[in-house]
Amino acid sequence: KLWWNQNYYKLLGYTEEEIPMGSEQWQQVIHPDDKLRVQKSLEAAFVSGANRWEDEFRCVKANGQILHFLDRGTIFRDAQGDVIRIVGAMLDITPLRKAFETADMERILSDSLIDSLPGLFCLYNKENQLIRWNKEVMRVGGYSVEEIAESHPLQFFDKAEAEKLEAAMKLVMETGENDMET
Repeated sequence: KLWWNQNYYKLLGYTEEEIPMGSEQWQQVIHPDDKLRVQKSLEAAFVSGANRWEDEFRCVKANGQILHFLDRGTIFRDAQGDVIRIVGAMLDITPLRKAFETADMERILSDSLIDSLPGLFCLYNKENQLIRWNKEVMRVGGYSVEEIAESHPLQFFDKAEAEKLEAAMKLVMETGENDMET
């Protein structure tokens, strides 16, 4: 028998009559694209003798809205290893998933903008580690992503230019400003 508290109904917008307590009913609200995977994941935990289970999946609210959940459970077994109880909690991670999606979209946009810049573009931190660059850096220099990631920003310039840039970089890190262009 499966039991959940009233917050389950409140969060998903169903009544006890629509979704009576039970494992089949619990699975009824799982998004159709996730249902089989979640069923297999839970079954694998039962069969393997695991004492914990965890999965992320979507549920469909009564109004059709999709929520993302992290579900974790502790599996209790009898002396023969058969499952006798699972105690768990579902956490609504919808805001976290939306934040990740927004961050991904912003990263894609910033990558597109940076890659569309004419000439070479490099962004580095206070430790002089390159953290972003455009594709032009790789094309012109013939460097791989790994080589650039391990490089010091000044190694791409001749000695005279590197000395000027080093002074400018120091000023930027100290004051946040510099108007030097290369």
